[in-house]
Amino acid sequence: MTEPVPFAVRRSELLDRAVAILSTDARFPAGWLEGSLADGIGDSYSHIDLHLCVADKAWEGAWPARRAVIEQIAAILASLDIPHIFEIACLLEGPLKLDVIFEKQSSIAARPRITVKPVPTENSESSEKSGVLRIAALMSPACLSATIR
Repeated sequence: MTEPVPFAVRRSELLDRAVAILSTDARFPAGWLEGSLADGIGDSYSHIDLHLCVADKAWEGAWPARRAVIEQIAAILASLDIPHIFEIACLLEGPLKLDVIFEKQSSIAARPRITVKPVPTENSESSEKSGVLRIAALMSPACLSATIR
């Protein structure tokens, strides 16, 4: 049996921390992965594309607090804001690469999706730990034009 790549282990641990922390934050009723980790082509060194649904009533404060939100999960070594799409690209302690995209709950259905995968949860039964941060119903196929695994 092959030993897991340390980067992949750290990435999995980061996702577990993100789920544990963000699932208790009412500002973020849901979260999901997109990109290579969602569509199955990611490898042991792929970065995380984490999308956070922001409750409409929390929208005005969520983007200004983006660094504080991420710092709850891991220390930010460097970051770059991509403001027009409300994304922050982060190099985190580890090192790990995490891109977080903040999406207003009322606008989620308007954005086409290519590949979406629910964020893993601690209570997942499968070896791939499929699940969601908190509210699966919000991320129904009617809201997203993609297959949710």
